[in-house]
Amino acid sequence: MRFFTLLAALTLTVPAYAELTKSQVERWVASLEPVQHWIEENQDKVNKQDLMKPGKGGMSDMFDNALNELEKAGIAEDFESVVQKQGYDSSEAWADDSGEITLAYLATTMEGKIPSRAAIEKQLSQVDASPLPEAQKNMMRNMLEGTLSMISEVENVPAGDKALIQPYIKKIEQQFGHAH
Repeated sequence: MRFFTLLAALTLTVPAYAELTKSQVERWVASLEPVQHWIEENQDKVNKQDLMKPGKGGMSDMFDNALNELEKAGIAEDFESVVQKQGYDSSEAWADDSGEITLAYLATTMEGKIPSRAAIEKQLSQVDASPLPEAQKNMMRNMLEGTLSMISEVENVPAGDKALIQPYIKKIEQQFGHAH
């Protein structure tokens, strides 16, 4: 009985990640160039930093925030038409794939380089104890909590997703402008 209680508790506390498919990754990678082009064409309509600002909710929160920024700027429908031409039903579907694939990319490329949870929590304590103004503390706290959330997400990426993303790493890095 204890085993089933433990299993139920783990199921409720560990986020469930559906494994990526090859077609999902290929469609997303193919969408990067048109999306990047669209962002460049519309960069004067929305602040690029606002588009990709991290939130407390980690990677998925970041893409949801980006869609909200597009909505505020009145260009969400235009973006949706771009991703629909890439085979997506909606910008939300593209954002979902973006979150999962970006996490798999980070988990693969950051393996062994991810800061420890204890180090981030120590920094949070230091921020709380610091004499900084409250607004600055809140900004730093949000950033560190976002990092903790991202660490949790990256730690939960399935091994199959990390293996699947391997052949696409160079293409993704080229599109993001930091190929090695």
